[in-house]
Amino acid sequence: MSKYSVQLSKIIRSENFSVIYLPKKPEDIYVSCIEVYRPGLILASHDNNFGSDRIQFLGNSEIKFLMDMSAQDRDKSLDRFFAEKPVTVVISNTNVE
Repeated sequence: MSKYSVQLSKIIRSENFSVIYLPKKPEDIYVSCIEVYRPGLILASHDNNFGSDRIQFLGNSEIKFLMDMSAQDRDKSLDRFFAEKPVTVVISNTNVE
């Protein structure tokens, strides 16, 4: 079985993503898992089986969940999430009131 791997730069171009932050050039970041993940559970402190090799999508539900937290709890939740070093985080459709 061959291993899947694609440069993040190719995903950014093909999906027309806007980049907010990259720790290094997207040509040097490889995505090796074809599955994506919505990290609601880790944001709620349940971090078993977190797939840091997957593209993480933060959509309306995740953003709303975070915005309903106190600032201190939100910071802890995001610190826990980013401590797992996800390969890529996509923030989409954030029209949350």
